[in-house]
Amino acid sequence: ISNLLRYMPDYVKIDRSLLSGIQNSSQKQHFVREIIDFCHTNDIKALAEGVESTDELKTVVLLGADLIQGYYTAKPSPQITASINEDIKKEILKYQKEKKEGAGQIVYIAGKTNRISLSDLVKNDYTSILVGSGQETYRDIIITGAPGLRSKLYINICSGYSGCITLEDCDFSSKSGKPTIDIGEDAEVLIVLKGENRIHGGGIRVPETSRLTFEGEGNLQIEQHSSGEFYGIGNDIHSACGELEFYQDGCIALEIDGDEGVGIGAGKGGKITVNRGKFIITANGEDAVAIGSFDANVEMKFSDCSMEIDTTVQKRGVGIGSLNKDAEISLHNYYAKCYVNGKNTVGIGTLNGQYAKIGGSDLYMNMEARAIEAACVVGSLKSETNFIMKHATVRLAGEGEEVLALGSLSGETSLDIQNSDVKIDLHTKYDKETFADPEEIEMEATRYQVRINGQDIK
Repeated sequence: ISNLLRYMPDYVKIDRSLLSGIQNSSQKQHFVREIIDFCHTNDIKALAEGVESTDELKTVVLLGADLIQGYYTAKPSPQITASINEDIKKEILKYQKEKKEGAGQIVYIAGKTNRISLSDLVKNDYTSILVGSGQETYRDIIITGAPGLRSKLYINICSGYSGCITLEDCDFSSKSGKPTIDIGEDAEVLIVLKGENRIHGGGIRVPETSRLTFEGEGNLQIEQHSSGEFYGIGNDIHSACGELEFYQDGCIALEIDGDEGVGIGAGKGGKITVNRGKFIITANGEDAVAIGSFDANVEMKFSDCSMEIDTTVQKRGVGIGSLNKDAEISLHNYYAKCYVNGKNTVGIGTLNGQYAKIGGSDLYMNMEARAIEAACVVGSLKSETNFIMKHATVRLAGEGEEVLALGSLSGETSLDIQNSDVKIDLHTKYDKETFADPEEIEMEATRYQVRINGQDIK
């Protein structure tokens, strides 16, 4: 390096020992990329020496090498070669075109330093960041972006990784349907949010064996518009997700839509605990769950947080809970505004499950469920409901051919509401009570007002 800086040559040859089998070594790719970046920054041409295969040729071209030397392009000759083989020439042009169009994957191996500049990676055409490769010096890393900086980078986190990733004013993206942050198996990842962070194209995948925790005072926006399945934080509708824990003080906002999917959670369920933070979730599709699962029992805890949920579906929709299985949900010091609209809907609880248990204290909930057919604002639409609430202000609104504020259409309902203020406003063709055939109702020091089709009901 000292000689490079002293003499500043016109050309630098990259030795064959660094290029042999480079297509199979992310470490070699990273090191060669840094050599090429140094050359280009100092107006030096980078020459890849000893290229002997089409895979090596493609890799060094995508990494940015200016010149190629090796047996694959032309063997040594006593005569000056006027031109290389026409097929090889076309191959080089093809790879060069791929590089210009961004098809080449250029991976940055994180961990050499503890701080990564997203601006530098964008400038040097990197396509992804690999975290936890096993070769790193630093397990905990900080990725810093800049307000207004857009990138096309995504993050891969290796299986077995345990560490902290701080995101500060970062922007990441991936192709639709592919995760933008992809966590490997048996990983424990802490993401600390600072500033304004944005993810678009895909969500954050957390496999069943891993755990993801959020902290920090910053914000995160996830935007995904898919023509197929979707998820924001968790996993796809055919899989379960690992543990999701939220301790952040900032806001996590999801704007996602497609055919069917889950905002936070997964189709086959997962453990979700929210201990702090603000959430704004818009999840639309044919079938959608804002927080929870499609086909698994859910047990979720929410405390010291606020949520604004807006879910509009063509068929089935749930704000918080499970589409087809049981839901057990605990709410404490919880603020929620939830709107669900579709053919069959539930605000908090389960649509087709056998049981919903919902309990909480110190609540403010403004819930609205609208449906073409049947809607349940809080509870289990078709089966048993157990609802316990203390020290709460609750506004429940519903509309549909069959609609319930609390309880279920056909199963047993138990309500225990203490020291609360409940207001219910329903518009329905259904001619039964607001609470469907309850087995037990206990209301202590509770004031409630019920309106059905515009008329006050005692």
